[in-house]
Amino acid sequence: MNKTITWAIHYTGTGENIPKDVQQPVNFTQSGVIDKVTGQWIKPLTWSATKQDVAEVRTPVINGYHVTNVDKDSQDNANVDNVTLHNDDNSYTVTVTYAPNGRIIPVDPNGKPIPNAPTPQYPTDPNNPAKVTPDEPVPNIPGWAPSQPTVTPVDPGTDTDVVYHVPAKDEGVVNVFVHDNTTGQNLINYYWTSGTENVGTKVNYDKSSTIKELVNSGYKVLNPEVTIPGEITKGEQNVTIYVEHTTTTVTPKIPGNPDEPVDPTNPNGPKYPGGTDINSLKKTGTQTIHYVGAGDKTPADNKQSFDFTKTITFDNVTGKIINDSGWNVDNHTFGNVDTPVVPGYHADKASSGGTTITPDDLNKTVTVTYTKNGKIIPVDPSGNPIPDVPTPQYPTDPTKVTPDEPVPTVPGMNSETPTVTPKNSGKDTEVTYNVPTKDEGVVNVIVTDTTTGQNLTDYGWTSGTQKTVTKVDFDKPGTIKKLEDAGYKVTNPDVTVPGEVTKGTTNVVIKVEHQIVPVTPDKPGNGLKNTDPTKTVTETVHYVGVGDQTPTDKTTQLHFTGTAYYDAVTGKWTDANGHELKDQTKNITWTAKDGNKFAAVATPTVDGYTAKVQDGCDDGNGNVKELSNIEPTSGNIDVTVTYSKNGQPTTPTNPEKPTDNPNGPETPVNPGTPTNSNTSNGQSAPVYPGTSTSTGLNTPTSPTSPMNLANSGATSATVQPLANSGAGYAMSNNQHAATAQGGTSLPQTGNNDAVSASALGLMGLAAATGLGLGVAKKRHE
Repeated sequence: MNKTITWAIHYTGTGENIPKDVQQPVNFTQSGVIDKVTGQWIKPLTWSATKQDVAEVRTPVINGYHVTNVDKDSQDNANVDNVTLHNDDNSYTVTVTYAPNGRIIPVDPNGKPIPNAPTPQYPTDPNNPAKVTPDEPVPNIPGWAPSQPTVTPVDPGTDTDVVYHVPAKDEGVVNVFVHDNTTGQNLINYYWTSGTENVGTKVNYDKSSTIKELVNSGYKVLNPEVTIPGEITKGEQNVTIYVEHTTTTVTPKIPGNPDEPVDPTNPNGPKYPGGTDINSLKKTGTQTIHYVGAGDKTPADNKQSFDFTKTITFDNVTGKIINDSGWNVDNHTFGNVDTPVVPGYHADKASSGGTTITPDDLNKTVTVTYTKNGKIIPVDPSGNPIPDVPTPQYPTDPTKVTPDEPVPTVPGMNSETPTVTPKNSGKDTEVTYNVPTKDEGVVNVIVTDTTTGQNLTDYGWTSGTQKTVTKVDFDKPGTIKKLEDAGYKVTNPDVTVPGEVTKGTTNVVIKVEHQIVPVTPDKPGNGLKNTDPTKTVTETVHYVGVGDQTPTDKTTQLHFTGTAYYDAVTGKWTDANGHELKDQTKNITWTAKDGNKFAAVATPTVDGYTAKVQDGCDDGNGNVKELSNIEPTSGNIDVTVTYSKNGQPTTPTNPEKPTDNPNGPETPVNPGTPTNSNTSNGQSAPVYPGTSTSTGLNTPTSPTSPMNLANSGATSATVQPLANSGAGYAMSNNQHAATAQGGTSLPQTGNNDAVSASALGLMGLAAATGLGLGVAKKRHE
């Protein structure tokens, strides 16, 4: 009942550097049901799944070797694709074969290898194990000049001969290389050489035009002040212009237009790639509540919308998208909408909505159907409708009709049924009326709760059928007191109750509404355990790094007071308008006693030290910036200012780990996000009146993203570029400086300085060789 299929990948051809085999077992199971008496299958064995997917496996890059063959499951003949395995498959192995990379072979003009010359192997492309990197610099051989500066082999496994010659005593050459720091490769289209010329020949290279063309193509020139020799000197002079790719970020507010130039003044420059238009960056979803069935009284559709948005950054040189933020949320759920009351109609839903949309499922519609209400039909004792009398329609509530609806008054007749509560909101109700004797009548007192739309039968009263002039002994003052004690407010206390029974039916309506009681610090309200709905948010600026001279922390506080509301009848929390709230923490209306922002805090000056404000909190002048829109439920905020001795690199309090950030390594990932270090101010919470359940008048919500990462363990350092290197190369502002004699660690890369210096030195030596005779004096296209 179990079967395991093993999908294995075996690597070969790299000797001791061979990668370990990869094995990915996939298990299939089946089950069934057997009759234990007969031994027969009741339900035959069935596989739980007939197929399973196995993820792709990227082939490891082994320097000095390239992949020559992947014998199955590969489209690019470099990596192993994802596959689907079936329960009837057998285990099998995919074999990936490597071969050594070829070499650059320096030869003399006769094609013979130059003795003792370096023969470097092509480096393997770090992004493709089946290829080698193009534009590989040729080796430097003292006293020899190469015929070409770089090699891009056609076959990664085949050696390439490069012809060198010995320049004449009075000859020299100037080579200008453009090195792309983003890709780590030289731009062969921008390579320029003077060719071998006599000493003293003028160098006519147009640096300004080249830089302008690079900038217009999306590059940033990192060393625009680099010096181009004015004339030929003996031997070779190599100059390197360093560039990096610029980027453009598009948002729904600043979208692009694919295939149009990013800079309208540079029509031949970088273009917006596909996926940068407004329709790719923003999707608007809707919830539509559609009402039907009430004729010309039918409410208009209720439509709500929500925007899914994303941000995209692309490389101006390649046009490739290098960062896609993804949608701001995976899904959005709309709130419910109370169904509008349409007089004379009832709906099939009291509220509707609550639908969930996604970027792939944007529009949802909910239909609410109204049906006409029934009526009260007065009939005589024989069941015949009484002519020319009112037939009132049931009031709406909105999915049903209100109960205990008073029956209409029919002159000269009375009914023993004072109110009607229909079982079916859409059907009529017949009410029988009798013709009373000449001296009989009835008085009905009906108490209507206008907050709920229902009649309060416990407070209603009827005299019953009595002889006329019988005294009505209804206690109106006592009833009003009972209603007020229960939390009601009588809105028509002056209503008249007859003093005696008259002929026919007399209906009196007393109208009441629920009292909504405010709860404040000085008026805690009935039944509340917590008498102080207040909050305090504290901002503390810490100073570190100056020993005994360290300034004292600066603390500022904002105080808030809250007002809550509850229904005196139901004892439930409401908003100020009496609408019930299930989450009591949302019904508090907060008042800021000291405002809702922390003012900027000036950083004290300490002689001999430089201060750095925590990332995201600096106002740009070395002070703690103003923090606004502080909420009472925000946690306390901590900001750290770190001092460093002048002349030493400043270590940021909150360095970010270097990433592919198009804005540069010093830019904070989420600037200005305040710290919420505390989640409670220690106060107890009020409860619903008459209960002991703690609610949470002052229980703050979860804190937002922390700003205070001072103890994260991350470190950083500021490194200056190498302005003028004797080895023949310069470095960009975000590269680490190293010398051939170096001995310091490269702090942001973690690479050993000696290895990095050696690598850079080899590049410089390669650049120092230049080009020899026979090379055209113009940029190669």
